[in-house]
Amino acid sequence: MAKQNDLTKLNRLKSDKEDIVSIYLNCDQRRYTPEVIEQKLKDLLKKVEDKLGADVRKKIWDWIELDLQEDVRGMAFFVSSDKDLWVVYKFPCSVKSGAYVERDIHMEQFLYVLDELEKYCTVICDKEKAKIFTVFLGQMQDFSYIFDDTPRKTKRGGWSQKNNQAWVQNEVTAHLKNVAEQTYRLFKEQNFDRLFLGGQLETIAVLREVLHPDLQKRVAGIFGTELFKPNEYFLKQSLKAQEKAERKNEARLVEDLNNNLNGNLAVAGLKKVLAVAMERDMKMLLVDSKMSTSGRQCPNCDFLGLDETTCPYCEAKTEKVLDVIDELIQKAFNQRAKIEFVVDSEKLSELGGVGAMMRF
Repeated sequence: MAKQNDLTKLNRLKSDKEDIVSIYLNCDQRRYTPEVIEQKLKDLLKKVEDKLGADVRKKIWDWIELDLQEDVRGMAFFVSSDKDLWVVYKFPCSVKSGAYVERDIHMEQFLYVLDELEKYCTVICDKEKAKIFTVFLGQMQDFSYIFDDTPRKTKRGGWSQKNNQAWVQNEVTAHLKNVAEQTYRLFKEQNFDRLFLGGQLETIAVLREVLHPDLQKRVAGIFGTELFKPNEYFLKQSLKAQEKAERKNEARLVEDLNNNLNGNLAVAGLKKVLAVAMERDMKMLLVDSKMSTSGRQCPNCDFLGLDETTCPYCEAKTEKVLDVIDELIQKAFNQRAKIEFVVDSEKLSELGGVGAMMRF
């Protein structure tokens, strides 16, 4: 499972020569047959066969043969014989296939996956039961089940029907408060950014009212459902809700970028972003998820450019890089900037496919 510390270590891994191999494989069986996926892998391995020994190539093939499952839609391999590096990740979402031989890890696709599948929490509840779980990289985690023996409405007993209904409603409210408390406890432990609520809408409305204020502002979507459905159904519904919330958030961020271009805290277009990234810290980097282009990099001061053969800062000779977008993303990562991959945004395309919000 990918953790922030893992990413930091991988991103800091540098080599004196181009010997670190990064392979991303789109193995989404909703789009490709196993035969097509195997051919894609064969083509990728052929591109880097001079950097990988036969034993390593076989090791990668073994992983594909053993782990080509329907819920695995993307894989990443990071390999270097000189660095004794062998790292494999499996993703529940598609990635862009590619093979890269560089001085560092090719991180663009990895960070895209983490942006799309960031950790969030889902609560499914009715008037007496609840299921609470977090989702990270498309998988359920921290699963808990709550059952409060809430009494049913009845006309029997010594109370009037009105008093009995009020008593039952108080018990339901107590149950929902318990759910809210358990969810807040999980939030303090896991610190997720988004919360999704599922169940009968009238019950969800009450639950939302009794949530802690820190959770109320994190509710990113609700959906109607019944608690008797299987967990796989709840996972799919929460993934759909997360995707919808992610697109909505991307649109808001692009709009914020556009509104700040007249000041000095935002720039758009690759040439401008590369220029400011060298001199100022980025607060947020927005990138079209499909954007990729070659460029130049200074091996001495890490300057990034498009066609400058001589570094404007130290006058060293620059070197060609296959994907300057990936290098820009790594620079943003090192500056602790938020990296947002934007899917199918016409507005960002109009602005040049990339933009940055600056800290100062």
